[in-house]
Amino acid sequence: MLERIDRYDLKERVGVGGQATVYLAEDTVLERQVAVKVMNQIVSEEEAFAERFMTEARLAANLIHRNIATVYDFKIENNYACIVMEYLPNSVDKILHKNGALSPPRASQIAIHTAEALEHAHTNGFVHRDIKPHNILISPEGMAKVTDFGIARASDLISTTDTVGTPIYMSPEQCRRENSSDIRSDIYSLGVTFYEMLNGHPPFQGSYQELIESHLNQQPPPFESSLNIPKSLESIVMKCLAKDPVYRYQTAHELSTTLRALFGGTTPQDTPITTSPQSTTPEMATTPPPTQNSNQFSMPVEVILKPSKWSKLVAAMSLAAAVIFLIVNSEKVLNQFRNLDELVPGKSESVFEGDKQVPVDRSPEPAPVVITQSSIQPRVSGSAGKTAPKENVEALKEPDIENAGISGPQDVSLVKIDELAYLVEFPWPSDPGLSHISKVSLFEANLGQSDSITLTDLKGDEIENVPDDVLVLRSLELNLKFGVDENIFTVIAFDLNKEWLESESIDLDRIVFLAKDGKKWLDTETFHKGMSMGPSNQYYERFESGSAGLSSYLIAISD
Repeated sequence: MLERIDRYDLKERVGVGGQATVYLAEDTVLERQVAVKVMNQIVSEEEAFAERFMTEARLAANLIHRNIATVYDFKIENNYACIVMEYLPNSVDKILHKNGALSPPRASQIAIHTAEALEHAHTNGFVHRDIKPHNILISPEGMAKVTDFGIARASDLISTTDTVGTPIYMSPEQCRRENSSDIRSDIYSLGVTFYEMLNGHPPFQGSYQELIESHLNQQPPPFESSLNIPKSLESIVMKCLAKDPVYRYQTAHELSTTLRALFGGTTPQDTPITTSPQSTTPEMATTPPPTQNSNQFSMPVEVILKPSKWSKLVAAMSLAAAVIFLIVNSEKVLNQFRNLDELVPGKSESVFEGDKQVPVDRSPEPAPVVITQSSIQPRVSGSAGKTAPKENVEALKEPDIENAGISGPQDVSLVKIDELAYLVEFPWPSDPGLSHISKVSLFEANLGQSDSITLTDLKGDEIENVPDDVLVLRSLELNLKFGVDENIFTVIAFDLNKEWLESESIDLDRIVFLAKDGKKWLDTETFHKGMSMGPSNQYYERFESGSAGLSSYLIAISD
């Protein structure tokens, strides 16, 4: 075993492949751990390889992206060519070997990260040509990072088979040894990897010749029903695996966008992969990951269909109309914002009707922003914790809910908007108060005879085990008439009164949406979508979040 290359002390051999051997090494100058990938090809045996290697390594080092493993250095010394990069001990192949198939959200998360890395590389003229689980590393935070950009092209010069790639993951055009393999070849290889993450094993297995034959002529087997893979997710994987590149996603961006649309315009979250202190073997963490600044779900039409020319034209006309409206009414809107009074119980306040400012009579009715949907008292406990911006939940003025009643269950009809997608829009009540549930979207929904969804507000004594560091604003439950399909994805859009949020100086990123899972409350990703307008021209901030299935939910403010 090699012991040192330049300033890098090689500590341990951690991987051996057909093209290179990977060592865990110590950078003696910067005093940090690095991975040193030493090419198996002896430079002196192929002079052209040295020049090609340096060119490719230099280009790869300039690929700076959060989902691409960082290249620190590259050099040729004593007939050995090597690339020095950040050290990440875990990779998707190790995770699959230990844990088997991944959950659909986790597999989709890794696929999105990989697609975004490929998008950046393709934009900069790189085709990876060897996407596979071994080349997708996982950071301690669960971030996927693609490695080995440039190595496949550098090794192509000294390949003995005229084929670049790993047979299990090669595209049909690679199997035909076509020189015209392009970015869609990477999409096919990612599709094979995606299939393996969901299924536990790749679509095709066998000898080299059997694999070539399968990639060229056989369709991938459908996922077994026991895996509970949503049909729309399966269709995305199968489109990646189309034999003809024309029928695949044409860019990595198109693939990542479609996957994000399935999960509401964001990267799905699932239990992250961590490493125990005693071992470098990846294990599943027992706590959910931190929330990210993205959205969990949104409208599903993009999942199946590309926007048509007509829809683009309509969208452009709508945008133009909105701009014209803002130009014509800008002064009126600005005046409303300039004159908003704080809505704190005991102080005077006003609303706008048309162009006139009308005082609100406080006696004996509660203020317009008082909670009307729930009689639960806000639960505030725990220590100070985060203060965004200046106060924790204990310091907030509790909404006046003493005289507020709970409205009865709302039963609203489902509207089918796609093959397995439904939408429910809840009408604004005359006095929505602090919050309003505006939309519920259901994906992968096998609803049977259910033709409506019921929203029921919960009383304080009906909720238990609420986290100590949140202030509950509303508790509710959603149910279908005839039960729930376990595979269902749910997207919930809700609105909170803008004036109350501003009067309490509540940052929008403190709004959380909790879903009941057994006896626990799970903090789902919650995302601000913009402003909406309720009755009497009251402004609201709209948020979206999502979960698997239908459940009980809490709208709350985090500490």
